[in-house]
Parts: sequence; C-alpha cells; structure tokens
Amino acid sequence: MCSLIEEEKNKAKELLSYYKGTKIVELTPNNVYTVMAIINLDSNYQKAADEDTIPIKEKGDKSENYNRGGSSAYWFKQLKESVDSTKYEEIICNCVNSVDRENSTHLNADGVGRIEISNRIKDTWGNLESLKEELRKRDFSNKGIIHALSEKTKPKDEKHNARVNISFASKFCQIACYYLFDGDERDNFSKYDTVVKNVILSGIYQKKLNLEKPIKKFDFDKKIGDGKYGELYETYQKLIDSIRGKLPNKISRHGFDQLIWYYYKGKSEKELQDFANSVKG
Repeated sequence: MCSLIEEEKNKAKELLSYYKGTKIVELTPNNVYTVMAIINLDSNYQKAADEDTIPIKEKGDKSENYNRGGSSAYWFKQLKESVDSTKYEEIICNCVNSVDRENSTHLNADGVGRIEISNRIKDTWGNLESLKEELRKRDFSNKGIIHALSEKTKPKDEKHNARVNISFASKFCQIACYYLFDGDERDNFSKYDTVVKNVILSGIYQKKLNLEKPIKKFDFDKKIGDGKYGELYETYQKLIDSIRGKLPNKISRHGFDQLIWYYYKGKSEKELQDFANSVKG
C-alpha cells in the first residue's frame, strides 16, 4: 500500500508522458484546467483578469490618463460598455498600456511604442464597432490588425531601436476578443509566445499525432525579416490548430497557449534547443 505522498506523485505523473525519451505534457482538458487554476491563483497574474482592478492615480494627478494602473480586464470592460464615444481614444490607450504592462511586451523600449501603437488602432479603427469587425475577420494579410500592430515602430531618437511587436499584437487581439465577444469568437486568436513557438516548431507533438513536419525554424523566422508579420502569425496559428484538431478531447487556443507556456517556460534556450533536437529525423 503506497503512502499518500506516493499516491499524489503518481497522480501527478499522469499529467505527463514520454515521447522518444522526452518528457512532454499531455494536451488534455484536465491539464488545461489544472494550469489555469494555478495561474489564476498566482498573485503575479490575478489582477490581470480582475475586472475590479481599477486604475489608481498618483496623488495630485488631475490628468485623464491612467498610465500607471488598471487591469486589462477592467479597461476592456470599459471599452465594451462605454456609451460615450468620445472616451474611445482614451480607453484604447489604457487597453494598450495594460496589455503591454501585464504581458511584459516592452512596447516602450523604443521610447514611443505605447503611443504609436495606440494611434495605429485609433487611426485605423476609429470606433468600437470597426475594431470588433476587424477582430472578427481574422485578416492575416498586410492589411489586417496583426500586421498593422506588428510593423516596426519609429524610434524616439538615435538612442532607441525600432521594434517589431508581433507578441503584443497577438496578445492585444486575444485579450480584446475574450472581453468584447461571446461564444467561440472569444478564442479567435492565439497569443504569440517564444516558448510556444519553439515547442510547436520542434515537431514533437506533430510526430506524436502523426501530423506533417512543421516549417523549419529558419524559414519561419525569415518571415519576420521579410516583414511578413501577418503571414508568420497565420502560420503559427495554423500549426497550433493542426495539433488541436488531432486531439481526442478538444482544448481551446487559449488553453493550448496556457498549458504549453506554463509547462515549458522554465526551460532555458539551450534546453528548448535540445528538446527540439531530441525528436529530429
């Protein structure tokens, strides 16, 4: 008869499996539930999903901008429920700020990112209905929102470098859909993440599920150099969807992102490369 701690450890092993000697996480609904519960209980992430995490102004600040607070959940709720169209631009700025802050996408590393990206949204989709229509289209061409928000910024000065912001673009779209829509449209976009990218390009889940090999990492990354940001993101999401489509028990794009990211995020670049190499051939 095994002890309680042994029973717990054995149950924990059911979350994982081995493929060609490499430990991988099983892509199951129960594992998604487990990881989501852990993330939701983590103090580092709790506030991002809390609609009651309101912005707090610094003492004496009389401006209309809340650059230093408010969760993305709070601001997208404001965006959805606001009946004052004159507040649209202000709310968009705060949506951009909160998504950037909570996801560490470092828009302002170029000195202008948050303002420039906010202006792109406001200038192209000048009201909530036009923004929602764009998010529904899932247009991955060079006219779509992923490409528009990913394009290189114009740095503040010579001390700063221009940035491509695919990660932010995907996270803004994913979070916007989650709070602005109902039903399956809430899951229109995957978050573009380096950890998830390295795992799906390794090919281990494709091999396990008898899918075609993924695009080579060199060819995938070349799309960034070629400025094909929407095309790159479409390839990324199709890889995720091809894996999801072969699972016996379906999980959402968001669930896939969370599970893969949480399990593999502790691995170093070398470990991720070794992980990819372990299933070559």
